Amino acid sequence: MRPLKLTLTGFHGVRDGMHRDSLTVDLTDLPSGLIAIVGPNGAGKTTIMDNLHPYPIMPSHASKMSADAFSYWDHLCAPRAEKDLEWEHGGKVYRSAFAFRNPGKSRKAEYYLFEKDGAGDWKPVQLIDGTVSDGKAETYGRCLDAVLGCAEAFFTSVFSAQNRRPLASYQPPRSRSCSPSYLVSTTCASCPRKRAMSPRR
Repeated sequence: MRPLKLTLTGFHGVRDGMHRDSLTVDLTDLPSGLIAIVGPNGAGKTTIMDNLHPYPIMPSHASKMSADAFSYWDHLCAPRAEKDLEWEHGGKVYRSAFAFRNPGKSRKAEYYLFEKDGAGDWKPVQLIDGTVSDGKAETYGRCLDAVLGCAEAFFTSVFSAQNRRPLASYQPPRSRSCSPSYLVSTTCASCPRKRAMSPRR
């Protein structure tokens, strides 16, 4: 998975660290090699890094690597907030669009996963079992798992968040379940969703 473009609106880390309501980070034309995001404490670096992936979680703030262990509402500062991430995986371009509404009486969150078609249009991801990304957290999770795998495998093998243990720090007995064949596989044994639910071609 390679992030291409990230837009955050209404996040505490962006408002407090950069004094902005919205921020867009375009990563499409970065030079090759090591890229660093630098700045003083509280500048918003962690907020950016925590959102450079399509899972509905900010991993450095989560007690475990699953959406039920994290709430975006603790990190939002506006009645309307959004996360929009374009990313590439397996030769295809996807877009994760999160919308949060908090008018004061009730909260509403929507999560969409889109795939760019040959004409350059965004179409909701649809699995072969008929599941379509329709804004619900459950269907978004099923579609994302089918494309990218479960969060546990991703945050163990691909994405290392601040204050999280790298894979190399696990002792052999603990890391046995995360062997190389496990990490490159599209199957996560701890994930209840089946890999047969691949996106519709």
